Formats: sequence, C-alpha cells, structure tokens
Amino acid sequence: MDEKATDFSRFYGLWRIISHPAFLVVTALVIGVFATRYWEIAGLVAGTFLALAAISYFVRNWQFEIMSEVFEGMFRWLDSLLGNDNGPRK
Repeated sequence: MDEKATDFSRFYGLWRIISHPAFLVVTALVIGVFATRYWEIAGLVAGTFLALAAISYFVRNWQFEIMSEVFEGMFRWLDSLLGNDNGPRK
C-alpha cells in the first residue's frame, strides 16, 4: 500500500475515533471530574464536548453519507497540501 494512502487512512481513522459520541462523552466526564481548580472553564469545556457528542450522534445516524463526502473532500485537500496531488487512493 502506498505510504501517502496509509497516512490518509490514519487521519480518517483518528477522526472516526475522536468524533465517536462515546469518546466525546467520556472525555467530557473526565474533564468534569478531574478539573479541581477552574470549575467554570472545566464545565464549559465539558459542555462543549457533550454538545459535540450530540452533534456527532445525529450526523452519524442521519447524515453520515453527506458528512463522509465533506470530510473525504477535506482530507483530499489536506493530502494535496502535504504534496500528494492525486489525493488518497482507494
């Protein structure tokens, strides 16, 4: 497999993990529980992660194909910026 195509797979795989609602909810809970000094900031960050989890849930269930195309285009653009003019190979 081509090295640049493998790099694209890593980016996309990392995005799939980070955008998963369970990951975002667990991250929000960890921030909320272990932040002992700045509760206002921790609450804001945790709330942001929970909002992202909700958005991610709806995107995955109802508009996954549309968002997949958007992110695939975004990663193709990023890949072209990194020097691969052909985009990722499938």
